[in-house]
Amino acid sequence: MPEETRRIAVHQFPQWIERRYNAAMKVISLQSGSNGNCIYVEADGVKLLIDAGISGIKVKEGLSLRRRDVADIDAVLISHDHVDHSRSMGIYHRMFGVPVYITADTYYAASRYEKRT
Repeated sequence: MPEETRRIAVHQFPQWIERRYNAAMKVISLQSGSNGNCIYVEADGVKLLIDAGISGIKVKEGLSLRRRDVADIDAVLISHDHVDHSRSMGIYHRMFGVPVYITADTYYAASRYEKRT
């Protein structure tokens, strides 16, 4: 790995992306913590939610404050099966037709949780 690549720190990452790819990445943390996690990421015209641990209403309100619309989300990516990351994943598919991407293990664990509640 080139030395320059190894020296890139987390706080430098957005500038590196802009310099190398002439693109910008916007990251909005809508909520983080044991009560729910949801991060909006926008880059090169693609709009993603990473995790869906908060209600669709909270996401809609949070994005609206930042002049964005939940209906424009291209996909939802679920990092793992913990409820604070996955609790509302079905809402985006049912309400907005947004595809939800999860691993088979996460799907299995989340579906088991849903049956218990």
